[in-house]
Amino acid sequence: YGILHHFGNGVEDGRVPRGQLVQTSDGQFYGTTAEGGTYLLGVVFAINGDGSIYRVLHASAGAGGGATPFAGLIEGTDGKLYGTTIAGGTGSQGVIFRLDKDGGAYEVLRHFTGLGSEGRNPYGTLVEGRNGALYGTTLGGGSGFGGIIFRLARDGSDYKILHSFSQTGDEGRGPYAGLSLSRDGVFYGTTTSGSTEKIGAVFRRRVAPRDGDGLRPPRRQSLHALAQKLVAPVAEQLFGLRID
Repeated sequence: YGILHHFGNGVEDGRVPRGQLVQTSDGQFYGTTAEGGTYLLGVVFAINGDGSIYRVLHASAGAGGGATPFAGLIEGTDGKLYGTTIAGGTGSQGVIFRLDKDGGAYEVLRHFTGLGSEGRNPYGTLVEGRNGALYGTTLGGGSGFGGIIFRLARDGSDYKILHSFSQTGDEGRGPYAGLSLSRDGVFYGTTTSGSTEKIGAVFRRRVAPRDGDGLRPPRRQSLHALAQKLVAPVAEQLFGLRID
């Protein structure tokens, strides 16, 4: 066990990392913090596996650029980093963003508003489907006011709401975590409340080969999906983030 970096080291450093790290094709680890940075609204950072090089790639500035990146990042098949913020954006309800691994070309792909059938506050990590599209969840919003499952292309186009969770019924509501993609192309996820026992559910959503398939019934009840994830690189060491 060894600590690779202490957050809060200087005014530009981030603090309070909430999401998991991701190791990308260049061998480095990338992550986010929900607070800290130049504007005190979180950062995107990179770090070597031995902790030798740490650098802040982007500081969230709020407003149209988004604020508070809560979830971790993913590397798209195009080599870019993709992530979400739970606040900021033109609708003040979070954004989906992408940037290069050197911190350049930061771009907002989607602004969440929570208005109408739109979702709000994407807390979970994105996942790239076999078709190259990005999939994710929002904690709230949607036509049923219980959060949504969404899809969009890596350039921000072709946005579609695949499912809206309802505040009533037994399917669950409030998906806090992101989705997991199984080997057979089915997405699995959890909700933090709702279901027959009112304490959450595990669900699956089949989107391939078409996005018109319905939400599959909850398979079992689940408590709040707030446990932090770890990633296991080839060296079989575990890397994670600790919050005191």
